Amino acid sequence: YVCGEFFGPQIGHGEKIKGVRNEDLQHLSFDNGVFDIVLSTEVFEHIPMPYKAHIEVRRVLKKNGFHVFTVPYSDLNYFDDIRAKMSKNGTITYVKERLMHGDPIRKEGVLVFTIFGRQLLVKLCKLRYDVNIYRLHRPSSGIIGSGAIVFTAEKTSRQ
Repeated sequence: YVCGEFFGPQIGHGEKIKGVRNEDLQHLSFDNGVFDIVLSTEVFEHIPMPYKAHIEVRRVLKKNGFHVFTVPYSDLNYFDDIRAKMSKNGTITYVKERLMHGDPIRKEGVLVFTIFGRQLLVKLCKLRYDVNIYRLHRPSSGIIGSGAIVFTAEKTSRQ
């Protein structure tokens, strides 16, 4: 098990802070094909180029490895809702009203770049993932409400 968090570009990739690796999902420091599974929960909406991060996750997965993840997602929207963009020099441009999510590490919260729509599924398939969506509703297990959606993306060898 390896735990990672992006503490910022000022800290070296892979460097540990209190046992947690500094990892930028857009530029992972791991070798190719080292993980059977990658788990992320409510992370990819905070990444300026989330599909670049999906490419990186695919790179570090073993053949038939899985990325299991949650993100804010709406079936009602075909296209992803781009809220903000980041230039190569780090300047942020707000496309829509600034949206922040709470974060246990950063008091000010963390910026939302993307709310995902069905476009997510199309793009992941183009990246050679087999994608499944699980809509969880199990009151007996404490899973209630309309937002309990989990994605699995399996790394396949198809072209």
